[in-house]
Amino acid sequence: MPRLQAASWIRFEAAKKLVAMAGLDLNKLLEQAQTKDFKPIELPVRLQAGVVSQLRPFVARNVLAVLPAFGPTSAEAVLYTAHYDHLGIDPDLKGHNIYNGAVDNATGCGVLLEVARAWSETPSVPPRMMLFGALTAEEQGLLGSEYLAKHSPVSPGKISLDLNFDMLVPIGDPEEVEVGGAERTTFYAAVEAKAKKLGLSIRPDPHPEAGRFYGSDTLSFARSGIPSFSISDGLKFKGHDEAWGEAQGRDYLEHRYHQPTDKYLPQMDFTGDAKLAMFSYELGMQAASELRLIRWLLGDEFEAERERSLFRNVLPHRPRPKPHPIPH
Repeated sequence: MPRLQAASWIRFEAAKKLVAMAGLDLNKLLEQAQTKDFKPIELPVRLQAGVVSQLRPFVARNVLAVLPAFGPTSAEAVLYTAHYDHLGIDPDLKGHNIYNGAVDNATGCGVLLEVARAWSETPSVPPRMMLFGALTAEEQGLLGSEYLAKHSPVSPGKISLDLNFDMLVPIGDPEEVEVGGAERTTFYAAVEAKAKKLGLSIRPDPHPEAGRFYGSDTLSFARSGIPSFSISDGLKFKGHDEAWGEAQGRDYLEHRYHQPTDKYLPQMDFTGDAKLAMFSYELGMQAASELRLIRWLLGDEFEAERERSLFRNVLPHRPRPKPHPIPH
């Protein structure tokens, strides 16, 4: 199969317009795509585009912390992550031109720090070590998480799970949680149980066409075999219906996402961030106590890499043979 020369994401509404230019209906095509005999359709539409790049060297670092463990599984780990970078400063914009990234992703960093604080005050030593990773260069193509996945101080085959935080919108008390990717792991039953304990229902990704799992740091860890998923709010918040939550999300995407206007506002309500921090702490506790390392489900696209990483863990260490002396 020939390699793609370029690939990109577009919004659903833009895709509908693009398909309509070819005289087709995207909704009907999506229905047909659910059938076994569906075949890809080449659109008689051509795009001509140019990209101008300006490169400059830049050094950015991941920041890691560890809480040691005790016992037979103390060399294994549970990983918590959140990216701390954003887009810097827009020199062409007058007035406020700093990309603060209050929601994307200071909220995730805040939850990461709070979970780390909670673990530091836990009186008992966990059976698996806790790793906390503040990741760089997510906005530049998941570079920080990719580096950590390839150069982790704990090998991927000994990391049971990665719990990632990205864009936890601070708008109230959530009654739902999204854990896209968890359902693809052997840990999903535990996720369901912990969510129910906190009064949270699990909401499937309302926009799977956006490919959020594949645009987040979770992808880097999954490619290394590590079961990984992000934790975020759903659409239903206490005192509001789903339409309100959908409207809040749309408003953020249109007016603040990846813009300098993504900044702290006095009306922000961090009740949900606190609830999801507790949820994440309890998930980490459960993952650390599991008898076996968590796996991707049979047949998942990342299962084979997981099995390879686990197999490498059990290979016996064979010291190099000493060279025989050369007789004189």
